[in-house]
Amino acid sequence: MPTINPAPAEKPFMISPSERVSALFTSVEHLSDMIDQLTQAGFNDDHIEVFMGPEGTEIVNPNAQRHSGIVRFLKNLELLLSDETVIHKKTAEVLRNGGMLIQVNTEGNEERKQHAARIVRQYNPVDAHYWGRLSIEKLV
Repeated sequence: MPTINPAPAEKPFMISPSERVSALFTSVEHLSDMIDQLTQAGFNDDHIEVFMGPEGTEIVNPNAQRHSGIVRFLKNLELLLSDETVIHKKTAEVLRNGGMLIQVNTEGNEERKQHAARIVRQYNPVDAHYWGRLSIEKLV
C-alpha cells in the first residue's frame, strides 16, 4: 500500500506533479480497489501517492506554511505565471471535505499514462489531469 500523505521533496521549481496522472475523488471509498488495479497494471507503491484530509491539503497546497519562505515565494511565482490556481483550489476544497487525491507517476511513458488514466476514470473522479512537463491535459 502506498504511503498516505507522503512528505514531498522540497523541489523549489516543481509545484505540479510532473509526468503524473492525478485524480480527485470526493471520498476514499474505492482507494483499495484502485490501488489493486494500479498494482496489477505494473505500478508499484513508489509510483502512487495518495493525499487526504487536512494533512494532505497542507502537503499539496503550494502556499502551506510547512514550506520554507523561499519555496513558497517560488511556488507562488510559478502559480502567478500558470493557469493551475483553479485546480489547486478545487483540490484543497475536496481534501478538506473528506476526499482524496491520487497521483500516479507514469515516468513520461504514454502507455503507462493511458493505463493509469483508464483505471482512475473507472471510479468517477470529480477531476483528473495528466501533468506533462510543459502542459496539463484534462482527463475528465
